[in-house]
Amino acid sequence: MTAAPTPDDPLDDARLAALDTYDILDTPAEAGFEDIVLLASQACETPTALVSFVAKDRQWFKARIGFDPCETPLSQSVCAHALGRDGILVIPDLTRDPRTRDNALVTGDPQIRFYAGAPLHTQEGFALGTLCVIDSVPRPEGLTDRQMATLAALARQVMVQLELRRAIENREQALAARALAEEQLRLAVEATGIGIFDFDLASGELRWDARVRALFGVPARGPVTYAETYLGGLHPDDRERADAAVWAAMDPAGTGALDIDYRVIAADTGAQRWIAARGRAILEDGVAVRFIGTVRDITEHKSADLALKATEERYRLAARATTDAIWDWDLVADQVRWNEALMLAHGHDLADVAPQGAWWLAQIHPEDRDRIAHSIHAAIDGATETWTDEYRFRRGDGSYAAVIDRGYIIRDGAGRAVRMIGAMLDITRRNETERRLRQNQAQLDTVLQTMPVGILLAEAPSGRIVFGNSRLERILGHATLYAEDRAGYGAYRAFRSDGAPVAPEDYPLARLTAGEVDHAELEAHYQRPDGSRRWIEIVGEAVKDPSGATIGAVVAISDIEDRKRAAAQQDILHHELGHRLKNTLALVQAIATQTLRNVTDLDAAREALSARLVAMGKAHDILLSGESESAGMEAVLSGALSIHDDGGPQRFRLSGPDLAVGPKAALSLALMAHELATNAVKYGALSVPGGSVALGWHVAGEGPGAVIHLLWREQGGPPVVEPRRKGFGTRLIERGLVGAIGGAVALAYPETGVTCTVTAPLSGLMEA
Repeated sequence: MTAAPTPDDPLDDARLAALDTYDILDTPAEAGFEDIVLLASQACETPTALVSFVAKDRQWFKARIGFDPCETPLSQSVCAHALGRDGILVIPDLTRDPRTRDNALVTGDPQIRFYAGAPLHTQEGFALGTLCVIDSVPRPEGLTDRQMATLAALARQVMVQLELRRAIENREQALAARALAEEQLRLAVEATGIGIFDFDLASGELRWDARVRALFGVPARGPVTYAETYLGGLHPDDRERADAAVWAAMDPAGTGALDIDYRVIAADTGAQRWIAARGRAILEDGVAVRFIGTVRDITEHKSADLALKATEERYRLAARATTDAIWDWDLVADQVRWNEALMLAHGHDLADVAPQGAWWLAQIHPEDRDRIAHSIHAAIDGATETWTDEYRFRRGDGSYAAVIDRGYIIRDGAGRAVRMIGAMLDITRRNETERRLRQNQAQLDTVLQTMPVGILLAEAPSGRIVFGNSRLERILGHATLYAEDRAGYGAYRAFRSDGAPVAPEDYPLARLTAGEVDHAELEAHYQRPDGSRRWIEIVGEAVKDPSGATIGAVVAISDIEDRKRAAAQQDILHHELGHRLKNTLALVQAIATQTLRNVTDLDAAREALSARLVAMGKAHDILLSGESESAGMEAVLSGALSIHDDGGPQRFRLSGPDLAVGPKAALSLALMAHELATNAVKYGALSVPGGSVALGWHVAGEGPGAVIHLLWREQGGPPVVEPRRKGFGTRLIERGLVGAIGGAVALAYPETGVTCTVTAPLSGLMEA
């Protein structure tokens, strides 16, 4: 596409001629186009959506939502800028784009700020207008990929509707166009995740698509009713409100629109979901005859909103409770809000405070002002997220307080600073205390920094930390100086042995500086800022003045992670040793019982039992040789067969992928291989010099349904005769592995050599 044609451009004449062939300008509203703007508004989460056609001297709206005029002069058209584009035109902030910042719709009512328009292209490539969405606030992030794809799909649907209108006289062509329109509309709806409802008020018939039925948990087929299915599916607390909103939307004297959020309780699962419902009434002769609209699952969005509101409420309460002066600076509008602490701590009446950044800067001591202005603007103009500095701040009575100010910078998608939130802490008293302590600080610091435990000092009764050594920072994973006070000690995330969080008032520092105790201890699982946890031991002593009053606390924090881990590992090893010993003894007992049952030759029985225990022992050796709870498939089989290898050329040929075999399967697999080899030595291929065994395995399928196939095939032995009876060895072959992990084992006796086929679930074989 080229740039947008001008009204005097021959190319625009061809475009206008193409527009005339559709005979669409100044036609009445049609449901198909109304549905499309409703879907576009919902999918892109904007209050306004338009189907706009750009004529010679005006732009006219075939369908609109959230915008009253049915047309505007061409000079006010933002859509005209999208005509020369192949893709969607997105303008995040209309006030900053040179093409639109002087537009009357931007500078005056309705003061639009965001625009995204998908051109409406004919098959010949002419752009007739756009399907656009508009917001009243800037959207620096624009649209998501899914929203862009949905808007483009709905724009194609507009053209399908136009073609349908033009082809309506040709029935076959009309039917094909309608089918295409319905299919594209269905795909567009599926892409948005939005469900559609249609309420015929004359017949009382309510129609829901598959998405609406799924959200309400009703069958895909069958009738649905307004009273039983719809209202009955709503949360009891939302039912009356939703019913009133629907009937108000269908009142001819009202707005004709539904916009409501409510909770649905699915009929099939009982699951609760938040739903956003939007709808419009269709009037005929001033009477509502039809009510159509959409529903959308907003559970995640609603949960996030509720969490945000809870966070904002906590922030509001915290801002009122703290003595820190908290400020919130809108950098775009240059608007600053302060909490009540500005008056309580510094004596400034909020009614007299100008809500701009310049007022704050003017209260800074003249000797500090330029430095702080440069410091904070360097942070705002840079890429950092935080700012911290100290300066002197003028109180309401003209005196100055020493303060430390910290701010967190919020940036948009382009990295530009748009908001900054911070807290200004009065450190006048702290500075005075530090001055008194400075003479002894150097010597004390040397001692404390070399200690093998973390040390912190805090004042009472505030609990504010005034010192933390480097060892403490390494244990906790963050700087501690002035990092916490007793009132906010809950920011330390620590947990007891049973997993319960340590309450802020239970910390030794909090108890000591509050004057509750003179000595306190605590073992806790401490969560560091990087998310890792370590066991620490906290031991604290109160510091008292000559009168016996608590003026501070000394707390030692030790990293006891290694000690805790060693104790836990020792406990695990004790349990594991007992467990394995019991399992091994049980398996030995079972093998001995089955081997010696009904024996007539004690020497043969002793030899068989010994060989089986050796095979089991080799499997155990393989399992214990590594650091994991499993062994390699080939290692298990080779170990079990090694006692039968007489050194001849290639008596055993093993082939298959390298698989990890769990302990339970390893023992059963080793015993099965041993029994097969024993029989082959006695009667089969290994009873003659030239005989051999091929043992191969492979995996079929993927995921939970994967299966391993294993084949034992004897070759070069004497002719095979199927045995008349089955001994314990045969039963061990057929049932041992199957009993342990499931699957099936099949023994066959062709004359050329015995075969054994094993089919088992891969998950059972690898289970630790």
